[in-house]
Amino acid sequence: MLTPHHTRRTRLLFPLLRTAPWAKTPVATSTGHPSNPVSLALTGGFRVGFELGGEVVAHADETALAAPVTVAWQYAADNLHHAARADECSPFSTVPLPHAPLGAEAALVTSFDTCATSWLAHPVTAQLLLDFCGQQLGHRYRVFFAPSDGSLIATTTAALPAVSRIANTIYRRTTRRISPAPFVITGGWPYPLDPQATELSPQNAFPRQTRTPIDYLSPATIEAVYG
Repeated sequence: MLTPHHTRRTRLLFPLLRTAPWAKTPVATSTGHPSNPVSLALTGGFRVGFELGGEVVAHADETALAAPVTVAWQYAADNLHHAARADECSPFSTVPLPHAPLGAEAALVTSFDTCATSWLAHPVTAQLLLDFCGQQLGHRYRVFFAPSDGSLIATTTAALPAVSRIANTIYRRTTRRISPAPFVITGGWPYPLDPQATELSPQNAFPRQTRTPIDYLSPATIEAVYG
């Protein structure tokens, strides 16, 4: 349900999952002078930015939020829930991760009419997504990658070697990139994956010489599939 005092304009506000370096990169503004984007710190080096009517909200345009940033954050999360019709049914779905090696435990998570990665930009919506993945995929799918807006990947520790390569390729070859690093979600918040969790026994590791088909795709194709 939408938070009270929503205006027609704030109903066009949506969250963006981003990282700290992005928050320090100026974007175009209505004044004609580039300005850093408005953002709030999450955990694990992530930040939430805002998109209003398809444009990133910068500090120079902060008054367009029509509310304090923390309130706008709640509005944006409400808008995700509303746009995806989450009151009617689950807004999420999964497909096997395209171009992953056969047998790799990895899924591409999508959401109706919204970017699945944006659901991780607020603890309430992130928990909804995590619960869905646990129910549909199993709780071993506890590791996530968000290399770009259109790519939220759920996987297992056993599949990390193969999926890490795919995530890195997506990150390098798409324009709306987020992060190539794996993370977990705890209490609705993203945290870097414990390095010890990536220590795999030789029998579980994918061969070093393995190359996934995604390596041979053009940037335009990768952008179309994962961007």
